[in-house]
Amino acid sequence: MLVPSLSLSGLIPKEGSYARFHLVFTVPIFFFLLLVCRRFLSSVHRAKIVFLSVAAVLYTTLWDNFIVAAGAWSYEPHNVIGVIGYVPIEEYFFFVIQTTSVALLSLLIFRWGNPKECYLAAHRERSYFLLRWVPTIILACGLPIGAYLAVSADSTFYLGMIVWWVSPVLAWQWWFAGPFIAVRPYRAFLAVAVPTVYFWVADHLAIQQGIWIISPRYTTGFALSDHLPIEEALFFLATNCLVVFGYLAFDRAVAVGSVLNLQSFKECRHDLVGDRTTRLKDWRRLKFTPSTLETMKATWFVVEPRDLDSQILSDLWAAVQAMSKGSLSFSAALQIYPEEIWMDVIAFYGICRITDDIVDEEEVPRERRSTLLHAVRTLLEDIDACSKETESEKLPYVIRCVRPSSVEDVNRDTDAQFESALDLVTAANCNAAAILRLWAYSNGPRIVGFGPVAELFRGYYFDLGEQGAKGSGYEKPALDKILTDDDVVKYAEQVAASVGEGMVLLMHHHFCTANPEFGGYVCGNKAGGDNARYHPKNGAACRCPLNDLVKHARDMGVAFQFVNCARDIVTDARIGRVYVPSSWFKAEFPPSDLVGNPDTYPRDQVRALAERLLQLAEPLVYSSRRGALEGLPGCYSRGVIAASDIYWKIAGEIRAVESGGYIERARTPAWWKVWVLIRTV
Repeated sequence: MLVPSLSLSGLIPKEGSYARFHLVFTVPIFFFLLLVCRRFLSSVHRAKIVFLSVAAVLYTTLWDNFIVAAGAWSYEPHNVIGVIGYVPIEEYFFFVIQTTSVALLSLLIFRWGNPKECYLAAHRERSYFLLRWVPTIILACGLPIGAYLAVSADSTFYLGMIVWWVSPVLAWQWWFAGPFIAVRPYRAFLAVAVPTVYFWVADHLAIQQGIWIISPRYTTGFALSDHLPIEEALFFLATNCLVVFGYLAFDRAVAVGSVLNLQSFKECRHDLVGDRTTRLKDWRRLKFTPSTLETMKATWFVVEPRDLDSQILSDLWAAVQAMSKGSLSFSAALQIYPEEIWMDVIAFYGICRITDDIVDEEEVPRERRSTLLHAVRTLLEDIDACSKETESEKLPYVIRCVRPSSVEDVNRDTDAQFESALDLVTAANCNAAAILRLWAYSNGPRIVGFGPVAELFRGYYFDLGEQGAKGSGYEKPALDKILTDDDVVKYAEQVAASVGEGMVLLMHHHFCTANPEFGGYVCGNKAGGDNARYHPKNGAACRCPLNDLVKHARDMGVAFQFVNCARDIVTDARIGRVYVPSSWFKAEFPPSDLVGNPDTYPRDQVRALAERLLQLAEPLVYSSRRGALEGLPGCYSRGVIAASDIYWKIAGEIRAVESGGYIERARTPAWWKVWVLIRTV
């Protein structure tokens, strides 16, 4: 019987003590990982680490007390501060610090790449069954095997107790999240192997110094080293697997909750959940977030891929692929932003990507591109109309067309128009329908609105030299060609500042509206209104109206477009486009010569034009960076700064060419992107 007791044998760590072990081996690593990860510790990650730490203490305490009482391992009383029950206080601290350290390392390893929801894609039924159930059954067999080893002989007692103790939890973790873990095997191996090897070394030294003692009577005699029994090696391997698998199981639960949140779009609008208890105008408020009881119920019981909407998962994957192929710089910068915003940003970028691809597809006749652009606009207008709280209950056509059961009481003539538009767009871009659906599912249409999208289309119509549909609000800009500085600024505002505005609206929503306390700032209805932010330490309002944030975002978008224009002067000229003001050209080298003979046009003249564009961009880059630092919390401003550093490097590559030279399609080097990400971390 375990008799709890409390005794203190000293408070000052001394040489060879358990406390000194922590000061040397665990505490420095923990604070190093915390320092590196602090920029990415969102409320979800903090909740995950607290959950895992509490679970580790609760699950390990009785087991560890039992094996110490049985004599499997022991300690010298003068080497510990005190004991609770049979276990040193430092051992309880070990439960927590090992769990938090491994969880922080897992955050660094698993955070990068695609959104977690991408890894929920269903496997083939047979392979999923084998991948999930075979390891689960094998791990579950450890329970009776471990119990047998623990009671069959003294020499296998410690080994049996470890196997018996760890097997049921690992079996449950794999049953719940095995395929989700297996889809990233190398990262999972790294997350387990690195801390395991480190703790093996630390354990070897601790046993060597006599900080704790492993009983020869209750061990098999096999060892990895003179002071590292195989049982101890297995213990640290198993506990690190518990933490990493638990971390990924929690991630899977959050990802499932995110998908259920998107599915609630349809359920709340069509009474698919039974009695209607949510009014139409409140459907967006039914959120499956990790902080709600509904999420915990749904995410821990929805375990089969068929319980999730495979259409949403495939649509997300299509949008991610479009982003990865379309802009490596944007994909790299996205990694710095909090994961909570990734879904909306990817959907917004996907819309920009498919429309930009339509405009730039020079092999397609201009009239055809204009028709495709109008088709996309028609579908986006439908999505925007259906996202408004006061509109009818019907879903956007891009969603209705894949849900036959929901096509009721709709205007057949209108649907025929949408069907024709979707067929045109899908024929031109196989991922277009998926990206449009993801945009409809996301919060983007409600947060961004249609203003930035409308402005973006005005820029596209200028590119095509066409006028928008009559009465659509997308009239051709008054300028027929770019003559002055103001003209090029106006064009950049249409095609790039609009994107920056959409991005900052998404950020503002996530850090201020959706997360009233986020990144160290509190936003609310105080002296500064909804658009002010407040520092909780002094309570003073730090004026930063949303209008100012939008202005800085638009300035950065204009600057990036100037860099684009400087990079693509020759490339654009080959397709008959010139985005440099005519007033900048010398009389002996007119724009017509650049368009007529881009390969023979003097490169010193091209370099001079590019430099002038970069000079226009430079002050905007630095002013907008300052605005981001002043107006956004660190979790978002760092992403903005990283994006500007990555993109502004293109200007550096143009300027790095020797005087009078010009490099076409300059790119940001891969090593620079890696350096920016490391530096930001």
